[in-house]
Amino acid sequence: MTTATHRVLELLMGLALVAYGAYAIYTGSNRGAFRWYSRSEDPLAYWTGVLIELGIGAVCIFGSVTGRN
Repeated sequence: MTTATHRVLELLMGLALVAYGAYAIYTGSNRGAFRWYSRSEDPLAYWTGVLIELGIGAVCIFGSVTGRN
């Protein structure tokens, strides 16, 4: 794949993760693979998940994932 293809995939993945994090903040719940975390039930797990999603999304958007010259 070319560098442009890598960058487009990186941006799409980053935007999807940031959008999912924003949706979790909007709804107040974060769905995991095996459990549903709510802001009121388990705030530590909820905010940890949201911050990880937003952090990984930001890293992808700013282009720090793939190595380029």
